[in-house]
Amino acid sequence: MSDVKFEIVRRIAVISDKGSGWTREINLVRWNDGGLKVDIRDWNSGRQSMRKGLTFNRPEFLSIVKAFKKINADDLYDPFMSLKEATVEASEADDSSELDAVVNG
Repeated sequence: MSDVKFEIVRRIAVISDKGSGWTREINLVRWNDGGLKVDIRDWNSGRQSMRKGLTFNRPEFLSIVKAFKKINADDLYDPFMSLKEATVEASEADDSSELDAVVNG
């Protein structure tokens, strides 16, 4: 099995601290010398070990941002909320200023 190469280019946010030396984070990561990805996963304190996570390219991440903007956080746990209302197409996610705003704070 080959080693996975990664470079954390920018730390965006720590979502939670597990209290065991692991944190769930959102980062910009370059995997195996590829393009930048928005990455959500658990990392150990030295960021040398990681657990399974999710990576998103730019259009995917912008779709997620747009979807979250369309829903009320209180509705996330309402079983009667129409998920169709929060659906967006990846093709709608072409506004790079939204990604820049999230990444740059």
